[in-house]
Amino acid sequence: MNYKGLIVTITSLMLIACGSESEDATFLEGTWKPDYCYDSSADGQYYANTTFTFSGSRLYTLSTTYSSSGCEDQFKISEFRTTNTFKILENVALGTGENVTKLEISISSADFVALNADGVARANTRETCDRSDWVAGESQSVLDCFFPTADDRITKQIAYIDDNNELFLGLVPEGEDYPTELDYDEPHIKK
Repeated sequence: MNYKGLIVTITSLMLIACGSESEDATFLEGTWKPDYCYDSSADGQYYANTTFTFSGSRLYTLSTTYSSSGCEDQFKISEFRTTNTFKILENVALGTGENVTKLEISISSADFVALNADGVARANTRETCDRSDWVAGESQSVLDCFFPTADDRITKQIAYIDDNNELFLGLVPEGEDYPTELDYDEPHIKK
């Protein structure tokens, strides 16, 4: 998965994390950590996962890229963080029977940091945000690069928490505004 694919995933997760526009806690309140690690590159060299933290009407995402398929901390190479607000729109039933919550997420900031030489090499080789001068440990805003228009900064998502307290987000089919099914391959556990 490339950075654009990672952004779509993050944006989807951010939508799930959305709650009311007040600072009151929602059913999503807390930190949801991934129970998976996915291949984020075409050649199987890099892997990633995303953590969502919901606090009142705010959603914070942290997508971390690793040089190991186990996503162990010692193999972190870069981080992509977003700060968002969200609102809960309505509950709906999917065709498969799950009752899910529709969310709308608004991205207010997005930052990328290469954590070490491997992260710098990957960002520079890929020319992330048309740059080839990334420096390890230097966090840079990528909001305008990854989300150039106001429409790009609004994401629609569905969220579902199952009986095992696992959070699932939706999959958006081509040509649809909202997800129509849940992605059961990427559960998040409340920590």
